[in-house]
Amino acid sequence: MQKKIIQRIAVIACLLCLVMGYIATPLSGQDIPKAQAATMLARTNITIKQRTATTVTLSIRKVSGAQGYQVYRATLGSGKYEQVANTTATTYKDTKRKSSVSYCYKVRPYKTVKGKKVYGSCSNVACATATLKKTENVKVTTETNGNKISWSKVSGASKYNVYRSASKNGEYKYIGCSSTVSYTDKTADQSKVYYYKVRAYSGCYFVNYYGVYSDIVASTVKEADTNDGKKEDSNKDQ
Repeated sequence: MQKKIIQRIAVIACLLCLVMGYIATPLSGQDIPKAQAATMLARTNITIKQRTATTVTLSIRKVSGAQGYQVYRATLGSGKYEQVANTTATTYKDTKRKSSVSYCYKVRPYKTVKGKKVYGSCSNVACATATLKKTENVKVTTETNGNKISWSKVSGASKYNVYRSASKNGEYKYIGCSSTVSYTDKTADQSKVYYYKVRAYSGCYFVNYYGVYSDIVASTVKEADTNDGKKEDSNKDQ
């Protein structure tokens, strides 16, 4: 009888130890989930904001608590991403891309905790295909209503932007666009020489895609009509 009582007491004591251990463990480790939550960073999202022949601009969704973002790039299809930049801004402009190569990008946020970097998960992947080709065979002809600029069609282009300058090495300003392969500059003073260049353009999913600028071409000065003068001279000789 006494033996059974001792056994029961031992069982109860073991149960009490298990209960106390169950209660004590969360209490002693309750700060661990909080510490982990304090260091966690949300996943960001990226989109391609703009693309030119030699640049790609990424828009990065801001992550609360992040001190910066690491930008990774890979050639399309390779799957081998390399870090190309650190940025604290929510936009990043890649100025070292080749116009003939398609690239994919992804970004991950980071912050420093007790001297060590803590990273969030990588973002979605955003890709930029090879750019539109250079606009070729640009010519300028003098028409009665202005200078007509013409060029060869670029595959994939939806429009063409035309730029003009008063000097070859001066500042070129956008003067208009065309969905065909020609544009007439009706504001040109045909007694002056102008310089033109053209680049193809395409808009897709709210992203602007630009091709490579064409070679610069110059207009010619329109000769003054001297027919009236000649008629006057011929009348004098009679």
